[in-house]
Amino acid sequence: MSLSGAGASGDFGFAVDLNVDEVVVGSRGANSDAGLAFVYKRSGTNNDVWELKWAIAATDQQSYDELGYAVAIYGPHIVVSAPDNDDNGQSDSGT
Repeated sequence: MSLSGAGASGDFGFAVDLNVDEVVVGSRGANSDAGLAFVYKRSGTNNDVWELKWAIAATDQQSYDELGYAVAIYGPHIVVSAPDNDDNGQSDSGT
């Protein structure tokens, strides 16, 4: 898997989790280090194609938040961390 735009500097694949036919991939350095996460679903005649289903970005993204540092998927639930996000006036408090 790869994604144009994430590139090598985006750390695409820094974190990965798989749940049956879906995979979530973290790219903590993408988008000026704000980070992104991508969800792919397996499809195709022989289940041999992974199609991008969603791209996840934080609504309050800022450079160096590192969204996608850790990812998890279980059933319909997806969790994506942003350890360097600045919340409540606290530097690098994370989410």
